[in-house]
Amino acid sequence: MKYLSYVATEGGPILVGDIGTFSNWHGIDTNDYDDLISEMDINDKLITIDKMQAICWDPEGGGTTYIYEFSDKIFLIKGFEKDLSRYCLSPLNYEEKIGSISVHTGLAMVYATEPATMINEVIPNNSGHIIHEDIAFENSVFVKKGLKERFNCYSDYIYDDDKTLYKVKRLVLEKVKK
Repeated sequence: MKYLSYVATEGGPILVGDIGTFSNWHGIDTNDYDDLISEMDINDKLITIDKMQAICWDPEGGGTTYIYEFSDKIFLIKGFEKDLSRYCLSPLNYEEKIGSISVHTGLAMVYATEPATMINEVIPNNSGHIIHEDIAFENSVFVKKGLKERFNCYSDYIYDDDKTLYKVKRLVLEKVKK
């Protein structure tokens, strides 16, 4: 299991897709974010940005979503325990299949309020956070360069022993076998 990084938010969804998907995403600088939120319902969903598919995933509240890679999956995990990596080992519940996305230039995870139009210009040499004057919230955009995959995307919860409260919410990107 490999810890990749995290994405910090103040509440609201995280967008996940190919790096190229976000070259025209303006977040709160235009109506992009307001339009996205007005269309959101209780479910996470597949959206289209500039004719490319992305995942709109709501981690349910502000905080930090941690990113791990394990086996043929990438996990975004939101919870409040010190070490969330163990939840990569929990079986996938397949509660909600959101859809599939294709990644050609690398995987980007963007806090939806942020403008990401500069993402192609300021990608770090390797994977990492995007640092740019247009980004208001530190560590809110992360890219994993060089990834070329198709992913099936699922959102699920892992509950406590009583199955009354959830411990974590996960977005699981499972590589499609060729």
